[in-house]
Amino acid sequence: MRDRNAGRGTGRRVPAVLAVLGSAVLTAACQSSTHGQGSQAAGGTTATSSANSTATGSATTATREIGKSFWFAGFKVTLGQATLAADSQTGSPSVQIAATFENQGETGASFGNVSLDLASAGNHYQATPGLDDLPEVPGLATGKGRLTFGVDNRFSFDDAVLTVGTGAHQQAVVPLGTTGTLTARQPSTLAATGTVNADKLRVTLTGGQVRADRIRDHTEVDRGKLSLEVTLTTTVVRPSAGGYPLLRDNFTLKLPDGTTVAPNDDEHLPTHPLVAHETVKGINLWFTVDDPAAGRYQLLATDNWDGSHVTAGVPFTVG
Repeated sequence: MRDRNAGRGTGRRVPAVLAVLGSAVLTAACQSSTHGQGSQAAGGTTATSSANSTATGSATTATREIGKSFWFAGFKVTLGQATLAADSQTGSPSVQIAATFENQGETGASFGNVSLDLASAGNHYQATPGLDDLPEVPGLATGKGRLTFGVDNRFSFDDAVLTVGTGAHQQAVVPLGTTGTLTARQPSTLAATGTVNADKLRVTLTGGQVRADRIRDHTEVDRGKLSLEVTLTTTVVRPSAGGYPLLRDNFTLKLPDGTTVAPNDDEHLPTHPLVAHETVKGINLWFTVDDPAAGRYQLLATDNWDGSHVTAGVPFTVG
């Protein structure tokens, strides 16, 4: 009985409610019209939202196709599409850059320990820890990933510049917009060939390259320096008692200023003594030289076994 009486009571109040609602709607309509006229008079035109703006925060969704490559710490990295958008978890603006990582070394490595700085309008943004997708790439293989940076509403692709590496080492610099100069650190190939005989040792230089990194251990060369690699073939042309141990001190590099430097390591030298007429191909030796590296060089081979001290050199030029 209470429910039915309540229903009747509600029914009897309908005209009064409608009257109040009608008055409220009319008042709201008048206020809306008044506000609309005020906005139009102040601005001259009625504002509309941009189709490129996001609905979250003040971050504007924008994309930029980078299409540039750089070489760093044994990787060739190619940047694809960059996207500026609100982060799906925090709502804060972030930049994500799709990237391809080509491991040019023989051992597996990740790009994860590299210093990455993204600058725009005088502001600097570091790679976001834990959000950048940097794959572990096997030797001589390619992986896909991304670089992620937390930014703010001052960021713009137009003047954005990516700097890779610390100031203590050779850095790569990649403009994402129209300002700045690309410093890709692309290796240069040496047209270096020639054969010399140093007593029992015959050395043939077959080529080489100059790099700002070391692909063997995925490190970057110090600032102001470069790594000069030569590839050679070695043959022991005469018998030697107990075999011929080919060592790091069999080789030096004569620099343009007349001084000499030793190889950085002997990792690619054979571990066993060579017998007469044995040939070893594909030996790689790395030397640290000044940047720029242009000038006249000589690879010096020295036979210092069994009392011999004969040195012969293969000259070549770095352009």
